[in-house]
Amino acid sequence: MMNRLRQRYCIVGVGNTAFGKTPGQSQVALNVMAIRAALAEANGGIRRAAAKLGLSPQALLRRLEKWPELRVEKE
Repeated sequence: MMNRLRQRYCIVGVGNTAFGKTPGQSQVALNVMAIRAALAEANGGIRRAAAKLGLSPQALLRRLEKWPELRVEKE
């Protein structure tokens, strides 16, 4: 199941295999897109978005420190 989630959200660099990598897109761009989609689906919920991405909430928060523009207000 975890592999399916990683494929769905294009998590790159998690585990041993890069999923969803397409020519011309960097790992950073794919991770940003995946985080944005998971946060939108979880209505800004860190725990739920992290679970969808296969990350711990702390790991997701570290990524959000790098890209604060991805933060979504909870509804």
